[in-house]
Amino acid sequence: MKTLLLVAGGRGGSDFFQGLLDGHTQILSFPLYLRIDENFSQMLNINNYSSLAKKFIKLYPEFFNLKINKFERHHRLGKNRNKSFRINKKKFLKNFIIFTKSKKLNKFDKIKFLHLAYSKAKGENIKKKKILFIHTHLVRWTKKFIDEINPKKTEIIHIIRHPIASLSSPIKNWLNYDKGSHFFPKDLHFQIDLVFNGIYDLMDLRKVSIIQYENLHWKHKKVMNEFCKLYKIKYERCLETSTKHGLIWWGDSVSGKWLTGINKNFKINIDTSYFFKRDLYFFQFLNE
Repeated sequence: MKTLLLVAGGRGGSDFFQGLLDGHTQILSFPLYLRIDENFSQMLNINNYSSLAKKFIKLYPEFFNLKINKFERHHRLGKNRNKSFRINKKKFLKNFIIFTKSKKLNKFDKIKFLHLAYSKAKGENIKKKKILFIHTHLVRWTKKFIDEINPKKTEIIHIIRHPIASLSSPIKNWLNYDKGSHFFPKDLHFQIDLVFNGIYDLMDLRKVSIIQYENLHWKHKKVMNEFCKLYKIKYERCLETSTKHGLIWWGDSVSGKWLTGINKNFKINIDTSYFFKRDLYFFQFLNE
């Protein structure tokens, strides 16, 4: 089974892309990204498999009750924005214990069986799965994941967008979200570093494939067909709608808008009022 790690660019639509893969019969995935932090590392060091699965539920409660994650608007799913989804924790635990019985697992095996137990609890046919798709989200989390687990047959998918839009969008959105209380100079540095160094940092880790966010809208079927061809999976209708557990997803709350689906009229919008002219000249210099 090939493993794909998804890494976000600056407001590059990684959650949107993950939602497009939701429900694909050959892809094994959680509904959200994994936080690859110290708690995650400590969980993987647990060798009592029942305790490990319980720790996973405790670390990621939003995987089992999507209503918890109001930031991603998982409490407002579906056509009328009034639905959510739950995964039965007991079924997940039972599946994980059955799958791991009498097995000696390394860290990667533990992650794979957590995915399989979750997928089966969700009601999917796990025998058809060909790709383990893990949204590691951040460059540093991806590096930590690879350093600690060293998964074989692994590639990285990195979603990028127009570089100045990739700076403009998070700056504008985060400054307007919750009165700017979550955006500081360190976050600006993070965005600049991601735009100009992210690809190179990831190329030091594994083979990297790039998806351009704009083309996910403008040339959607072409991009998704190429994705399927590259990883030898079939094109399925679910790839045309971004969902969570089959329910339409409307985007996160940072955008301040209700956005869903493919937008063939998508435009690159750069709000220059958030920059001095010298900032834009400097970014253009870096871009060259």
